[in-house]
Amino acid sequence: MREINRIAIHHSAGPITQTVEQIRDWHVNGRGWSDVGYHYLIDYEGQIHEGRPVEKVGAHVKGWNKDSIGICLIGNFEEHPVAADQWFALEELLSHLMDLYDLDKDDVAGHKDFRGASTLCCGKHLHEALWDWKTTC
Repeated sequence: MREINRIAIHHSAGPITQTVEQIRDWHVNGRGWSDVGYHYLIDYEGQIHEGRPVEKVGAHVKGWNKDSIGICLIGNFEEHPVAADQWFALEELLSHLMDLYDLDKDDVAGHKDFRGASTLCCGKHLHEALWDWKTTC
């Protein structure tokens, strides 16, 4: 098992109707990757989908994939806020992963928070919600 030291939060930047299969197809056939780049994806209704196996290095934050887990929320959170069910599922997944890998809130960040990342991901609304979550007791 590889060492996990951080969790990166992403958005798909697509419509809320986008499916995990469409994202996987874009990553595999459009980008030439071996699988979807994220380890988990959460749809608009709050269902958590497994992506790339956690044992495998992801393809979600260039230069930071070796020891991280990537979670992608489906939707464009630059344009609209996160759905309540989707946010609740993210909190539950983060709680589980943080316990499993002995991480804390400081080990969770939006894609754009990683040094060298030049992106709007995870979108301003998701990033704001993530920041609020990280700064609450």
